[in-house]
Amino acid sequence: MRTFDDQERAILKALIRDPRQSDNHISKVTAVPTPTVRRKRKRLEEEGLLNYFAAIDLQETGTGTFGARHLYIIKFRIGVT
Repeated sequence: MRTFDDQERAILKALIRDPRQSDNHISKVTAVPTPTVRRKRKRLEEEGLLNYFAAIDLQETGTGTFGARHLYIIKFRIGVT
């Protein structure tokens, strides 16, 4: 089991709030230098500990396009901006 250091924990908390945040914004929010955010985020992604998912509701309550529900999974390997 891997443990996270304080900087990684702060980065992960920021990403949980909004996974689309840029490394620069995370740096401002967490006071962790931008190169460190970029390096740690990339390492977490490469280790498979950090993944990103998007769900689209195509039922009547969502877009109303289809009567079935679909889940699209997008996994980013490089930083998300």
